[in-house]
Amino acid sequence: MFSVDFTNLIEDIYTARPEPATATTMSRYLIITKRTGRLGNRLTLAAHCLAAAQERGWILMNATLEEYAQHFVGPSVDAIVCAMPRPTDRKRVPEFTRPLAYGVGRVAWQLSKGLKRIPGIPVAAEKALRRDHRDLGPIVISAEERGARLLALQGYHFRHHPWAQNQADAIRTYFAPLPEIRAEAERVVAAARADADAVIGVHIRHGDYASHLDGRFFYPVQTYLRLMRDARALLAPRRVAFLIFSNAEHAANEFAEFDATPGPGGLVSDLHALSLCDRIIGPPSSYSSWSAFYGRVPIARVQEPDRRLTPADFEVLESPHPLY
Repeated sequence: MFSVDFTNLIEDIYTARPEPATATTMSRYLIITKRTGRLGNRLTLAAHCLAAAQERGWILMNATLEEYAQHFVGPSVDAIVCAMPRPTDRKRVPEFTRPLAYGVGRVAWQLSKGLKRIPGIPVAAEKALRRDHRDLGPIVISAEERGARLLALQGYHFRHHPWAQNQADAIRTYFAPLPEIRAEAERVVAAARADADAVIGVHIRHGDYASHLDGRFFYPVQTYLRLMRDARALLAPRRVAFLIFSNAEHAANEFAEFDATPGPGGLVSDLHALSLCDRIIGPPSSYSSWSAFYGRVPIARVQEPDRRLTPADFEVLESPHPLY
């Protein structure tokens, strides 16, 4: 069938072939076909799809990390077909292949939308509209029952937390930042710990949050200062240091009442440094939620900024789980 040739061609061109299917099974391909927001969004979607592929025996195809891929262990060696890292025989792919691979994904979506309507063609396509959460589990199982060999997805809100929880360690392994990025983050966190008993990461999401969800989670610095006071009180008498992670510029003296320093300053090094903290405070965000999941760090995702923080506000995320 056309769809079989198409997917095999992609695999042959862009990456080393995963383990071949047995004589009694046929390869099935799950493909993410469109970029969804920024780093946190793309990691979250990719993680849930990777978990689905691992749980159900599909091959994940994902070229949507693009400019972020070079910073992570697994994606840095994959252009489109995602396989668990094999450090002894896999090298980083040239960056020029990523836009081409992404283009293949966009073509796959357009083809899949039409092919799924033709009886006998083993292709499925599903879309998650903006803010429309879709349970990935029934979608994948339904595609299997219909004999689909290719399932194309477009949209951000595909999730299946049970599979992601089962595959949490594999997800962390695949999406581990490169060693030099981890080392940079570790140095900053170690310096913060030098004179403290606990380090709290504060994620100040400004910039795009002025318009995201109509500005619902755009909090002024004064709100973060009060939350920091609450958090420090909750951990008393322990000495608390704060690391500040923000996508906006802040005056040097804004956090003068605290033992507070900025994070490393890189998009991925900040992401990893957050995951090394003892607590995280911030608005609901895929970025800080990813760090909390990756590092198993209790996070308070503040939705009522005028309410005092309590111990119950901090939760450990067993799977990548942005609230929105």
